[in-house]
Amino acid sequence: MEKTTEIYPHLFSPTTIGPLRLKNRIVMAPMATGLFAKGHLTPQAKAFYLARARGGVGLIIIGGVYVYWPASAELSSIGCHAHLQDDSVLEGWQELIKEIHSHGTKIGVQIFHPGRQVSPAQWGEPSVGPSAVTGPGVKGVPSELTIGQIEKIKDLFADAARRAELAGFDLVEIHGAHGYLVSSFLSPYANKRQDEYGGSLENRSRLALEIFKKIRKNTSPHWPIGIRFNGQDYIDEGLLLQETRLLAPLLEKAGMDFLDISSGVYGSYPALIPLGEPQGCFVPAADEIKQAVNIPVIGVGMIQDAPYAEQILAEGKADLIALGRSLIADPDWPNKAAQGALKDIRPCVRCNQGCADRIEQINFSGQTLPITCLMNAEVGKEADPQKKSDIPKRILVIGGGPAGLTFSALAASRGHWVTLIEKEKTLGGQFKLAGIPPTKDHFLEGLDYLSDQAVKAGVTIRTGISFTTGLLLELKPDIVIMATGSRPLMPSIPGVDYENVVTAHDVLGGEIQTGESVLVVGGGLIGLEVADYLSSKGKKVQVVEITPLLATGMGSIAWMNLRRRLKRNAVRLWTSCEVREIRGSKVDLIWQGQELKMEGVDTVVLAVGVVSQNRLFEEIKKEHQEVYLIGDAAQPGNALVAIHEGAEVAKRI
Repeated sequence: MEKTTEIYPHLFSPTTIGPLRLKNRIVMAPMATGLFAKGHLTPQAKAFYLARARGGVGLIIIGGVYVYWPASAELSSIGCHAHLQDDSVLEGWQELIKEIHSHGTKIGVQIFHPGRQVSPAQWGEPSVGPSAVTGPGVKGVPSELTIGQIEKIKDLFADAARRAELAGFDLVEIHGAHGYLVSSFLSPYANKRQDEYGGSLENRSRLALEIFKKIRKNTSPHWPIGIRFNGQDYIDEGLLLQETRLLAPLLEKAGMDFLDISSGVYGSYPALIPLGEPQGCFVPAADEIKQAVNIPVIGVGMIQDAPYAEQILAEGKADLIALGRSLIADPDWPNKAAQGALKDIRPCVRCNQGCADRIEQINFSGQTLPITCLMNAEVGKEADPQKKSDIPKRILVIGGGPAGLTFSALAASRGHWVTLIEKEKTLGGQFKLAGIPPTKDHFLEGLDYLSDQAVKAGVTIRTGISFTTGLLLELKPDIVIMATGSRPLMPSIPGVDYENVVTAHDVLGGEIQTGESVLVVGGGLIGLEVADYLSSKGKKVQVVEITPLLATGMGSIAWMNLRRRLKRNAVRLWTSCEVREIRGSKVDLIWQGQELKMEGVDTVVLAVGVVSQNRLFEEIKKEHQEVYLIGDAAQPGNALVAIHEGAEVAKRI
């Protein structure tokens, strides 16, 4: 008989979904991964899910598995998703499910049709929907489905579910959230039909209910079937909570075994992948819906902390807790939480750079990189775990930013003797600055984790120490790692030497206090975030960007959230605008070919990029043959690149 832990008795108590018994109440939320090939499981995908089963999760729901697969999809980026359209995929699933079960974990599958939220260029066919209403952020108008096409789609769902049961899945979840096909039928914003599938809530829910009935007819009588749907859409004319409270009993009455409550669609605010919202931002909707039904309700919404997850369950706001990005960041989250080792849980910093942003690029831009994680370089590489080094070596790491800390912790855990020096009195490098702008304090949690893990791995850390050749004589390292980062690029603009001209790094680092009127030069990530930071403090801020585009390289969800705050704080954004000269409080500009003069500028903040700091490389190379440049010291990038480079080098030495 399963035992509950004394630390979190609700979170780790067993429960049931229909006849299915789960060892705890932690669910791996359904998420696309891009780890598949032509719709089929790969060794990388299998290892990814097995790592989460070993980590102690009670239920894994494989996310975003297509019920329909156009022939051309295999030739596009969509091919790195999964499908259940035919029997060719069954063998791979059967093998995985058997291994998942060996860890005491149950596994379900979420089946869906993308509807109007897919790029026709990647899909190979025109998109479809309940009505000819364009989805936010999606190019093109979908074709309105005929009754005959709707019947075929119901059959596709039923066939996919039948295959899921045949493969050995423990349950199936209909994807009725986030604006995809079933969700768009539920939404009065997307569904303008005048027939039996449109208008009233009963009519708009008809497709979901008829899909369920067909699945039930095609599968065993007691096999658990549930649905994920939005508590609310968070867009004008979208699905509201007062309607979903009425929808839930309809689904229960039909015979659904569980309800999985999310929220949001493409372009909504809050976003369907929450960034700046508080933990459990969708839990209030789950709580409302739970009061209206007697079947299990799954709560979700950027839940990261075990004590908070326990509180949700203890207060009866949900019956199970779904973790998404938290389990990407740390597959061992459940086991660590059960042991009370909360500081050892690798945090998700909510950046979306390695997960949601990549999936969006797969679906719409044609890139085929699978998900990864800024904080966890092993995502997608679980099939190639790290091993102890055969020959321990003495290693000197110069620089205590994300690249240096990641390398040091991993190298030390592999058995090497590692000393890290950092010229500043505190660790973190630019990672410290990344946690200063509004909503980005999670980066500071990430920095704490990286520092703690380096210490626990046995790394000798010396701060306030600059490199000298004497250290080579003192430490006699076999390997030197240069993780010295980057410094702000100083543009060749006349007047950059005025006293009121500073860098974004100076501002975010707290070294400079700006005046009330601020001009930020550079509309990339750093420039926009420093504008966000200053405007949140009541400063009057303007941003000039020399190119026609702002936020180049920033994910669309992050940019949408940031743009809202900038607009709310009245930040003026200029594109195709060049700074010709700075003359103290006066700045000369060229905007779209016209001369402009700004006056009354108290502070000019430069955010035009960075350059590598690696001048010591050649000097050290004279003394040591084995010297590595990692992170920004090798080439300016972002924290994801820096951390991954640190991990990659540490694994191969």
